[in-house]
Amino acid sequence: MGPKKGKGGAPPPPPEENYLKAENKVALIKETTMEKDMQETAVNAAKEGLEKYNIEREVAGHVKQHFDNTYGPYWQCTVGRNFGSYVSYDDFYTYFYLGKVAILLYKNGTNG
Repeated sequence: MGPKKGKGGAPPPPPEENYLKAENKVALIKETTMEKDMQETAVNAAKEGLEKYNIEREVAGHVKQHFDNTYGPYWQCTVGRNFGSYVSYDDFYTYFYLGKVAILLYKNGTNG
């Protein structure tokens, strides 16, 4: 007979690290149509969101709101580590990583 199976068993696995809070995030730009200053604004807004929030949706909302306020409306933002996308954008698009976190930010729509 093998070992008894019971409720005691192995200890639970350690909690998964919060990949949103990794220290010393360095931006790795994968693709962009943004000028350098706008790209730096995107990276800084994403860093602020990652410091402030623990949920991808809230980080994305922070970046979107910052860009809507700074550059006008119709920005879209996706934050996470396992997502695919195929988007249409107007003039501005960027896709970058901060640590293990991927950020996709683009403008889709015009003011009038």
